[in-house]
Amino acid sequence: EGLCGSVSEATPYQFIDYSPIPNATNYYRLELGTAGSTSSISIHYIELGSDGFKVAPNPITTTGKIYFNNPSNLNYSLKVTDITGELVYIEENIHTNSVTFDRTGLEQGYYFFTLLYKGEAKYSGKIVVN
Repeated sequence: EGLCGSVSEATPYQFIDYSPIPNATNYYRLELGTAGSTSSISIHYIELGSDGFKVAPNPITTTGKIYFNNPSNLNYSLKVTDITGELVYIEENIHTNSVTFDRTGLEQGYYFFTLLYKGEAKYSGKIVVN
């Protein structure tokens, strides 16, 4: 109570950072004049490429994440194949906008991923494993 515009009652407040630092954690807090400042919050901002996804880090040494646009939390599946087209990894029921990929058991090299919604490829790209 007493923050964001009134010293006697809670008042909603919005702030939009139109130029956050991409692919990094951004920290925010409000300076409230003589009342001090709010506690800091952190937001990890991932900038998706023109294809609508980002693999980070790439190359992957242990684990990495594939970030993609999924604002409605639809049910996606991830399939990863090696350069010969052999399926080496599958994960079902992804309802978020990212999936963690663990390279355990995979040789160094190039792999290809596909994110599917209702069996249809929506995003696809390359993963490099070191």
